[in-house]
Amino acid sequence: MQKERRRLRLPDFDYSQAGSYFVTICTHDRRCVLGDVAGEEMSLSRSGELVGTLWQSLPDRHGGVSIDEFVVMPNHLHGIVELAENEVSLPSVIGTFKSLSTKAVNAANGVPGDRLWQRSYHEHVIRDEEARERIREYIQNNPSKWHIDRENPVNWAAPGAGGAEPRPYK
Repeated sequence: MQKERRRLRLPDFDYSQAGSYFVTICTHDRRCVLGDVAGEEMSLSRSGELVGTLWQSLPDRHGGVSIDEFVVMPNHLHGIVELAENEVSLPSVIGTFKSLSTKAVNAANGVPGDRLWQRSYHEHVIRDEEARERIREYIQNNPSKWHIDRENPVNWAAPGAGGAEPRPYK
């Protein structure tokens, strides 16, 4: 019997309504292919640079979309996406981004058909300005907290202890 996937979206929530969303997108198998953290600064790989450039181009590709604070980390991206009223849905914006960035990174690395992103993504509806400020601060401080981040492979359980094994950087 196949395990049912946990639903990540809020039931009955209209993700095309105007608003702000905090989004986290993880790489496939949480591989650290987007760069490395040196000290407290993120150092992007060529793949990470492509991902950052394509994230910044979202407003050019979708009417009614703007982006706020974001950071590309070694194996994930955090960002704030803002949608204008009924212009486009969050799932279509993220789907387009994941598709375009996968194609660009694969072309640059000569690995057509390779998976860059995990299936789906995480999102949180930003409900007020106080929450937006806390999220902005979290995003800005993410590289300096990498050493304690649960997405950092160094912090994963040891092999054989029931946790995932770290993936090497490309």
